[in-house]
Amino acid sequence: MLAPAKRQREDTRERILEVATEEFAQKGLAGARVDEIARKAQANKQLVYYYFGGKLGLYNEVLGHMIQESRQRIAAEAACETLAEKFKLMVGRGTESTGIRWQRLLGWEALEADTGEFVREADRSGTWQRHVASVREAQAAGEVDDALDPELVALALISVAVFPYVLPQVTKFITGSLPTDDEFNSRYEAFVEQLIWHLGR
Repeated sequence: MLAPAKRQREDTRERILEVATEEFAQKGLAGARVDEIARKAQANKQLVYYYFGGKLGLYNEVLGHMIQESRQRIAAEAACETLAEKFKLMVGRGTESTGIRWQRLLGWEALEADTGEFVREADRSGTWQRHVASVREAQAAGEVDDALDPELVALALISVAVFPYVLPQVTKFITGSLPTDDEFNSRYEAFVEQLIWHLGR
């Protein structure tokens, strides 16, 4: 059992992380402010620097924390028997809180990136490469045409899975529905299954 002082430090650190996650998701790395994060977390600004070394260190820690949060989702994907089931699951999670935060963080990162280098790139690349492995497994099983480039199939399917939720206004312009609508989600999950079926023909 943690001593009260240590427990309080851990609680403060977790509170800073939670607030920072929301701030980075809402404003991006450039727009988020350490003093505002500290204020909302009811913590001393100096504590943010003490625990995380500054804004970039805090952002790095937020991404690491979110990657850990995603492990359960990754395990659920791995349990799917077919590629169609996996991507239907991904589409269905587009409106979950963790999925929404990832979408916003990725959107901000895309807007702010100008060097082609990304925080935790090696770690995050490994989690995205699992989709390529899934496509290759589907090709070996005859679910997807093996003449197709597995990396580009994975990229295309990820785009299909996340696009409606990253750009909800475009989704509504085209379909008349927001991606948060239950009717849209049911329709879209069925479409993803049909799309993957056709990739194998």
